[in-house]
Amino acid sequence: MQNHSWQPFAENAPAVSVVAAVYKGEWLNRLCESVAAQTFTDWECILVDDESPDDSGKVCDAWAAKDPRFKAIHKKNGGASSARNVGLAAARGRWVVIPDCDDELSPHALEYALEMEKQHPGAFVIWEYTGDHAAFEAGFGRPLAAACLPRKQIDRLMVRRNLYFTAWNKLFDRELLAENDLWFDENIRPEKDQYRIDPDGQWYGEDRDYVDRYMRLALDPTPEQPIAYTGNDLYYYDCTNTDAITRHIEVRVAGENAAMADEANEQLALPADPTAYCQTLLDDYAQDAKLDWIYGGNEHKTAGLHLSVLRSLAYGIWACRKTGKPLPAGMWTHPGLAGALAWCKQRRRYSPYYLPLRWHSAALAAKLYYLDATYNRNFGRLDWGFYYLLGGKWNR
Repeated sequence: MQNHSWQPFAENAPAVSVVAAVYKGEWLNRLCESVAAQTFTDWECILVDDESPDDSGKVCDAWAAKDPRFKAIHKKNGGASSARNVGLAAARGRWVVIPDCDDELSPHALEYALEMEKQHPGAFVIWEYTGDHAAFEAGFGRPLAAACLPRKQIDRLMVRRNLYFTAWNKLFDRELLAENDLWFDENIRPEKDQYRIDPDGQWYGEDRDYVDRYMRLALDPTPEQPIAYTGNDLYYYDCTNTDAITRHIEVRVAGENAAMADEANEQLALPADPTAYCQTLLDDYAQDAKLDWIYGGNEHKTAGLHLSVLRSLAYGIWACRKTGKPLPAGMWTHPGLAGALAWCKQRRRYSPYYLPLRWHSAALAAKLYYLDATYNRNFGRLDWGFYYLLGGKWNR
């Protein structure tokens, strides 16, 4: 795809290559400081200045002069993919981490990533992130909490957290990258409105495209591929600098995908098999809920897991009634539904779908979903009515 070649593997090479494309890196020093502060010290950091118009290139040179583990490369402007490929071509480590230039790694990021790989060889190592810097710093001392599951058992959690679609929260195996000659697609230039579109019409940025090809071509593409995942926030994602080299795609894609989701919602698209949809939803949730411990009690992250299943189940119920399909046998006593309702009650976390599902009212759950999906003002009336029926003191 690109005219690049891989460095040969050498015994004296660092274990990890941190590759950062740099363009208008307002907080580049913060990234470099976080790399320098890693508890795992056998790394190199390759900073690729993509002809940034500010002082970012000088910052790269300053770090290379201060610490020999940093390397500064300057190139003509070619976009994020081009800069990352230059960095990958210079990388010597067996493992590769690809942060954005304005973000930050937890001090334990490399240590924990390699520990997960050591415990689970062959697994794709993925970690959590946060946009809350105070929460990020508060988690520095948290011990590693990780799980390794086949992709089929953790896919929904990964998709719900948008963890597959970025390059900066993953440990890449450079041996597999070299064997499959995987480079970033330099034809994807978000700042020039150049994207890839998948068969479903979704916009692809350079990150998602690269991770997708890595998972399909370098890893086991079947549902059995192991995913090693930690709920520790090993990465701080700063979305405030929209001029940074990899930010353009995120603004555009978020808007495009949200618009497409709204359009699909307005059409109330039906699943192929509504009965199976409900059953699979609850089965998968029952598995996902077992991973609560991995977030170390962070209710902000676990809430989405528990609350989203209630609305999704209401959608499935609406689809069953719309198509005349039966609800799954034993749905009302399924441990997945019981667990989601119990979680809400124990933590007093409110969902407008809580009471209809607790009452086992398929008709009310379906009606509520329809009003919700069509933005009917009566949804708000029912929403607040249910809230006050629960005493008006649950957390919304």
